[in-house]
Amino acid sequence: MAPLTLPDTKPNVQRLAKKVPICPEIFGFIPTAQLSAWVGADLALLGWGQNFSVTEEGEDALKHADVLWQEATAQAVAAEGLPVHLPVAFGSFGFTRGGVLEVPENLLVATASETWLISLSGQDLRPLFAPWAATPAEFRQEGAARLAQLPTLGTLTEGEGALPGAEWAQAVARVSEQIRHGEAKKVVLARDKTIATANPIDQRKLCAALFAAYPTCWVYAVENLVGATPELLASTTGGRLFCRVLAGTAGPTETRQLLDSAKDQREHQVAVESVRTALAPITTELDIPDSPSILQLPNVCHLATDVHGSTDRSALAAAGALHPTAAVCGTPTPVARQILTAAEHMERGRYAGPVGWADAAGNGAFGIALRGGQISADARQIRIYAGAGIMGDSVPQIELAETEAKMAPMMQALRSIS
Repeated sequence: MAPLTLPDTKPNVQRLAKKVPICPEIFGFIPTAQLSAWVGADLALLGWGQNFSVTEEGEDALKHADVLWQEATAQAVAAEGLPVHLPVAFGSFGFTRGGVLEVPENLLVATASETWLISLSGQDLRPLFAPWAATPAEFRQEGAARLAQLPTLGTLTEGEGALPGAEWAQAVARVSEQIRHGEAKKVVLARDKTIATANPIDQRKLCAALFAAYPTCWVYAVENLVGATPELLASTTGGRLFCRVLAGTAGPTETRQLLDSAKDQREHQVAVESVRTALAPITTELDIPDSPSILQLPNVCHLATDVHGSTDRSALAAAGALHPTAAVCGTPTPVARQILTAAEHMERGRYAGPVGWADAAGNGAFGIALRGGQISADARQIRIYAGAGIMGDSVPQIELAETEAKMAPMMQALRSIS
């Protein structure tokens, strides 16, 4: 990565007298169709305007980004009271190589108790939000009205991905046989499909639809990669580390079957152990529950393990240490990656790579880019992805159905705005 040059002007940092709610309607107040976003239940970061960004094509993009970001922010001074240390960067990195780190000109930071507006070019951003911040109801009503005025997608045309469903199921059978022969313990196979739209995709409208349907996930948007991930790769705040491991999936009403499934329990344990191994060298304390819980989502349920620890590493460094986990690659990692590359017949791009944000103090959060897709340059097509963990006893049609269920969030969101 080339050096990241940030403006040397003093940013205009303003706290709104009335906080705005973290809600789907918040996206309606962003003045541009393309944005940078990381929005969850307790924190919303929304960026727009000119981006100060760098891209990387190599395999060590995360490591380079961490070093570059530390250099770019070495002289940063924290703004008093602000819940993040400026500047804030959004990052998205490829499954195998490449990535982008971008600092938007304008940033909204919303927590449960306060809202801040930051402009690197010195603008006063309050007129965009303050007049409608008197009450949460008024804010949501105005945001909904603005979203409703944005163009719909029109007709959606679904296209095949690299492998049609039947061929992908055959690939699952072959990989499952390789696992039974001892070539790997687990391999995650992904597939894709394309959705063409009559009108350009407005990321504000798409993000709002995703957050409305999946409020317990993290909605992300970086360089036209948009989605709502349930899986947090690594979050660091003041030396505290948090990760959420997901592996093992069933229908939304099949929680008991999932807990009793030997195949899914083995798959989940493999993912947890890969996280334990990756975190051991960078943590001084690590708390991993003995057994998983259930994460309930509208479209599926997952076996989930929440991991807590202490570290002196940045969010970017923690994400780099963890990626790729067994939950999105398999194990052993080099062999699983080799097998999936041969079987998938596609480039994953930034699907299943780290996506999130980092601030000048090393705090940040990176999820795994799941339940999402890559929007084309003309915004008239999106390529969506989903994967399934393949074990020696996997049933191809069940794994295919799992990928369809995982594509459902994006498909439903697209249909809701078409």
